[in-house]
Amino acid sequence: MPEIHTFAILYAAEGKAERMRSLLEKQCKRDYTLRFLVTEPIAVDSKNASVAEQRDDKGEEFVMFETYKSKEALLQHEEEPYFKEVFGLFVEEGLMAKAPLLIRTVSKAGFDRDRKLV
Repeated sequence: MPEIHTFAILYAAEGKAERMRSLLEKQCKRDYTLRFLVTEPIAVDSKNASVAEQRDDKGEEFVMFETYKSKEALLQHEEEPYFKEVFGLFVEEGLMAKAPLLIRTVSKAGFDRDRKLV
């Protein structure tokens, strides 16, 4: 069974980015989770504007990149109490401006030099 990657863009409601970030930072490492990164879009100075520079909305976004050992591991993650609690708080506290964009993939080519903790 191939590793499964999830790319997610979470859109923070106005004034809620810090709270969302603090909840995301508390996500715990599980044996079936090979990678869990929370990133933010940045502007890049160049002739070709980056995606972050082209956005119409100026709300804060978090781009997550997760890798799981298998499809079963991903499904297990989504059933964990901590996962349900965090996303429950996102809804309860009105932290999301809109529903997240989720893309699930499997690797077809490329390389990964290491998986160091950030």
